[in-house]
Amino acid sequence: MEMRPVSSEVRARLALTAGLGVLVPVACLAVPPFHVLGHEFTALFSAVTACGLYLQAVSIARRSRATSPTQGTLELLVIALHRSLVWALPSGIAGFCVMLTANALRFGCDVGKGVAFFWVTWLPLTLVACAIGVVIGFSTDRRSASLGLMGLAICWTIVQDVMQGAFGPHTPVDFFLGSLLALLQRAQAGVPEVHLWQRCYLLLFGFLVWNVNLWRCLPNDHPLRPVARVRAILALALFVGIGAHQGTYVGVGWWGHGRLERSLPGTLRTEHFDLFYQPAPYISRQIRAVARRAEWSRHQLARHWPIRPTERVRIYVMDQEHLVALTGMTPHANVRTIFITPWAATSNVLLHELVHAFTIDLEPHPFVIFSRGLSEGLAHAHERDYLLAREAHTAQAAALEARSLPPARQFMGAAGFWKVEEGQAYEAAGSFVGFLVLKYGIQKLFALYRGLEFAPVYGRSIDELDQEWRAFLREVPRDAIDRIQASRVFDGSFRPSFTSRPCPKLGSGREDPEVVAERLWDQEAWAEALAAFEELHRGDGKARWLRAQAGCLEKLNRLSDAVATLDRALKVPDLPAHERSTLLAQKIRCLARTRRWADLDAVLQGRESIDLAVEDRMIGLALKDPKLRDRMAEALNANDHETRRTVAEELLRLRPDSVASLYFHATWALPYSLDDRGLAAWKQIADLAPEHAGKVAEHLMGQLERSVTAAEYDRAARVGKVLGGLSLNPLFVLRMRRELDRADFERSVRLGLR
Repeated sequence: MEMRPVSSEVRARLALTAGLGVLVPVACLAVPPFHVLGHEFTALFSAVTACGLYLQAVSIARRSRATSPTQGTLELLVIALHRSLVWALPSGIAGFCVMLTANALRFGCDVGKGVAFFWVTWLPLTLVACAIGVVIGFSTDRRSASLGLMGLAICWTIVQDVMQGAFGPHTPVDFFLGSLLALLQRAQAGVPEVHLWQRCYLLLFGFLVWNVNLWRCLPNDHPLRPVARVRAILALALFVGIGAHQGTYVGVGWWGHGRLERSLPGTLRTEHFDLFYQPAPYISRQIRAVARRAEWSRHQLARHWPIRPTERVRIYVMDQEHLVALTGMTPHANVRTIFITPWAATSNVLLHELVHAFTIDLEPHPFVIFSRGLSEGLAHAHERDYLLAREAHTAQAAALEARSLPPARQFMGAAGFWKVEEGQAYEAAGSFVGFLVLKYGIQKLFALYRGLEFAPVYGRSIDELDQEWRAFLREVPRDAIDRIQASRVFDGSFRPSFTSRPCPKLGSGREDPEVVAERLWDQEAWAEALAAFEELHRGDGKARWLRAQAGCLEKLNRLSDAVATLDRALKVPDLPAHERSTLLAQKIRCLARTRRWADLDAVLQGRESIDLAVEDRMIGLALKDPKLRDRMAEALNANDHETRRTVAEELLRLRPDSVASLYFHATWALPYSLDDRGLAAWKQIADLAPEHAGKVAEHLMGQLERSVTAAEYDRAARVGKVLGGLSLNPLFVLRMRRELDRADFERSVRLGLR
């Protein structure tokens, strides 16, 4: 039997299917994070295939009309739609199979939730693209019109994304690709509820287009024309009605922000802010503190910025669950609008978000939204005081010393927060922007906001400014605590960037051994965790796995084995000083618990030059004293607060003038919210041990901030008086004066609350 040759039309469709279903996913495999079946790949693949399959549906419809001119319009439309879907499905199936195969052979990610998101996103979009393509293919021969309707749908979803960026909530009317989960690193894998509604709204759009064109294409005497007309009218009414209804969430329609604000019925108005909040008891108790903090934060910006924002700002306060359900995000800000949790709203996070809310008043470059290093850097610099004091940059200085600080060009670029782990990028960008303000002034930074080019503003390239920043950091004093903090924040092995993770958002289907070991530790399965950490140490020989093994041995009361394991860790070559400090502190605790005083004395005498945390120093002082060491060992063996409180009282009785006794009495026995007795105790500690004034100041600073937030201004003044008598570094002095200024501001202004 003679084989019929394959027509050029079929070859073209096969080529399109192979290109969309095979070449696109294969190309994505080389570009993280599109290399796995997550939000990013699904969004890109769906958009590309929808455009290609739309054009193919237009071609199929035109060919059906040309080859069967005598057949009925309705029959041709249905046949063309079926053919379009038959040719479309292999593209999705092929792309899906390519990604699953690559994942099984190479990445090993847990793609269960990714599978659901792929089909929920791709199938409705493909169905609608084919339906639109078919009706356009029957209605006109002009290619520009064919592209126009698909372009209109794309423009509609872009408008929705812009509206969400401007106003906050995501809504079901964002229908083409849905909310931009692909751009949110912290979004959870899977299918959010709002995404399902967006898919339904997309199908409603396809139903509307199909029936409008069916009504228009059918002859006047066709029996189904009236049915198509009714369907079209109903679909149009539903489409417009739902759009108007949902638009009230984002300030569109007759009610403006009414629906959003009605979902948060609690209201409070100050001189410059309108607050809307959930009427939950704990939020209602804090809302006045949030209002005071908002006015104070605005007052701070007005002092440092050359602008005076005049527009009122809306603040929506709700719990984390409600916030994520409404916006798909954690606390964030849009144009003069802030969405925040009550905890964040009573901290400097509110100042961070207020910077974003007022950015529009700087008249920034339109593309500043794509420069997260600059926008988040300025906000984070305000939050962490990086633009006010050199001493705020200690963690970055320690990271530079450890050679783990990323270059400015990397995190200040358009993809900087993807190439550098997000937490590291926040801290690095905040420090870099803070340095620019400290050295060159905030006016030049605002000029950078308007132009986005470093050289015209600073007369230097970003690489030259990066070198200046690093020279600045080398002069910043840092200690062991700063080095430990830097190792946690800037260590790439602990916190890899989004683009370097093998399974971003999805998690690994084959659990990482480190994750398994940490989970066993959290589950208090000490023996199993010990075996897991031993396996990890055999893999790379790092001291931190030996330290983890020692922790498991402690929990199993195998203290002698724990000491031996710590001795092995201390012999690891090129051990950083801060890690040696941590290991020594752990060894001292083990020796004290077993009361091996001779070995303990040898360790205590040999560690004087080691820079230790304050509590470890105090433990060492207590263990050196023969009258205190037994009671201190008892406290180290105890895990309950009552035992430690009793031991602290006994330590103070035995050595009332010992700084160690005073320290543990203040931290273990006295109430956390200090009364006058507690203030006196902390002042006595600072007088007896001036070298620990920083620890005292850190504790009292927290007390000062909480007192002002609770509107306990007299108590704040007493705490401030004690702080003022300490020898503090410039950063603590700045923060203390700022909190006292906040107390005066809030006490005198009264904020006009009602």
